[in-house]
Amino acid sequence: MAIFIASTKSISRGNGQSAVASASYRAGVELVDKRYGKTHDYSKKHGVMSADIILPSALADAKATVDRGDLWNKAEAAEKRVDARVAREWLVNLPHELSAEDRKELAHQFAQTLADRYGTIADCAIHQPTQKEIDRGADPRNFHAHILFTTRTAELDDNNEIVLKKKGNH
Repeated sequence: MAIFIASTKSISRGNGQSAVASASYRAGVELVDKRYGKTHDYSKKHGVMSADIILPSALADAKATVDRGDLWNKAEAAEKRVDARVAREWLVNLPHELSAEDRKELAHQFAQTLADRYGTIADCAIHQPTQKEIDRGADPRNFHAHILFTTRTAELDDNNEIVLKKKGNH
């Protein structure tokens, strides 16, 4: 029987973190961080089963879209303080007894519920343990989701572009 475990943490400039770098690592992709003029390339990272942007239902219904690089660069640009919290992450274990499709659906439902409740955008990356990790002693059943949320609510402007507005209450 699966045991539910979830934790949350802030992605904060005060800790030397970047939302763009965090998203790049979790999704296993290359992203350009405009604030720092740096490219983060985790495209060779193993174990990423999927990575999807989850919009609040109101924005999805309006056919809004945003790509990962634009989203997290907007999140960085919206914050002015040097010690700002630029994202919040939920780390959620996923039952190994479920199929890959069911694990993804479960993670997406969780992310969608929070995105709708707080009006924020989620970036949901599902990971499985790699053979290298298993060889070092990791549990081969350690399927989990890294779900990054914007700290600000998302809205559409007059040009139907996503903008990040006020701080969310999450």
